[in-house]
Amino acid sequence: MFWELLIVGLILILGGLFSLICPMQTFTLILKALGIIALTTSLAFVVRFFRMRVIYGWRSSISLTLAVFSFVVGLLFLIKPEETSNFLMYMIGFWFIAYAVFALFASFSLRSFSLSLFWSVLIIGLLMLLAGVILVVMPQALGLSLGIMIGISLLLNGLEFILLALGDRIAARKRARALERVGDQ
Repeated sequence: MFWELLIVGLILILGGLFSLICPMQTFTLILKALGIIALTTSLAFVVRFFRMRVIYGWRSSISLTLAVFSFVVGLLFLIKPEETSNFLMYMIGFWFIAYAVFALFASFSLRSFSLSLFWSVLIIGLLMLLAGVILVVMPQALGLSLGIMIGISLLLNGLEFILLALGDRIAARKRARALERVGDQ
């Protein structure tokens, strides 16, 4: 177990150093992953639209709007992450705002049968709205700070795994000594 923990720790530290040295490239990789997520959620919103249309009528158009918006955002993330970085940061902010609006509308449909769900979804929607507004007002805060936060987290996590590897090695030696003592008696 020592070697597995040590290898994971070293890989995490290397990833952390990369993220600290190149925070914007880290952000670009995250944007590409978000592009895949956005395309997947756009498909889910299309399915949701067709299922909800029968029950909710025109109100289900929010799902279709989110599907189109998620599709466009996903394509932009995947096709031109470097060239459109600032634009994409604004788009993430607007994407959060769009999801927040969806959550706020959805919360009121929950109110009739569950107040705890209503308040939970309402609070989440308000927090998403706040995050979206912050990103629209200060888009540069996302790319740089995200890369740095990921770098620090990976470094700390890598250090933790190395310490766990050392702890495993120390524990194995103590077990071996204890077995020797038992064998000597």
